Amino acid sequence: MTLKAIDTMLREDEKAWAELCVVLDADPEVNLHAPDSKPWNSRDAYSHLARWMEYSTKALKALVAGEPAPSLEDTSEELNVRWQAEDLALSLEEARQRAIHAFEERKRAVEVIPSAMWGGEIEKYARFDGAHHFRDHISYITLTDDHPMPSMHVEPMATGKSNPGGIMYEIIVEKHFDAAHYLRGYQGKCENVHGHRYRVVVKIAAEKLNDIDLAYDFTELKRHLKEILERYDHTCLNDVPPFDKINPSAENIAATIYNELKGKLSADPVKLTCVEAWESPEQGVAYRPG
Repeated sequence: MTLKAIDTMLREDEKAWAELCVVLDADPEVNLHAPDSKPWNSRDAYSHLARWMEYSTKALKALVAGEPAPSLEDTSEELNVRWQAEDLALSLEEARQRAIHAFEERKRAVEVIPSAMWGGEIEKYARFDGAHHFRDHISYITLTDDHPMPSMHVEPMATGKSNPGGIMYEIIVEKHFDAAHYLRGYQGKCENVHGHRYRVVVKIAAEKLNDIDLAYDFTELKRHLKEILERYDHTCLNDVPPFDKINPSAENIAATIYNELKGKLSADPVKLTCVEAWESPEQGVAYRPG
């Protein structure tokens, strides 16, 4: 596939995912399947989507590494039933956030596939949990007469006016920094000094557009983030406040950056919603107060 074709595919995935989320968030407690089917609400749907996206991402990473895709222990139907039972303890928000994370992780896995490797099994798994799967769910979800299917078209927001429906624009930027650290009191390899190339993802929400139709300037947000990360770049974090007093865990790094950035944005008409700190492509933490 060409880079343009891959980009088009990912844009279609994002569009279909957004449409499906609108449906699932419209009335989370309603049964989304036909009355004579097993009850299935939005929490179940998000958990189901997360499980399959996690599997296809794992398969993609294995294939790119020259290994076979992991085999499934049971049939798809058997897995769906088992996973639904295993995920009953999840709240709606936990299931939703798991699915959002799985979607973003899958997207990252697709983006880094070398162009020469596209085709065959890799392309199969790259498309496995994309737009087609999401729209299949939309097509067979049945809502009762009391809960009609919501519109999936969002009208453009009027310049300078807040959105009465509460739907916000989410602005996302990311930057990297390189640093060493060690975890005090940890029993294992991480108690020794080691390094990471940290990836920090920041998300803010805005209800209004300015007079040139921007919710917030990417450049300004990246400038704020750069100012924070410069203190940590190419250091041993344990020597830099506040990590000279608290462990420089991914959790504390995300929370510290959140609190510093919140102060920089306090005068702006936006809300800082989340800071993610990734130690590697496989592990990271999201700090999302409240």
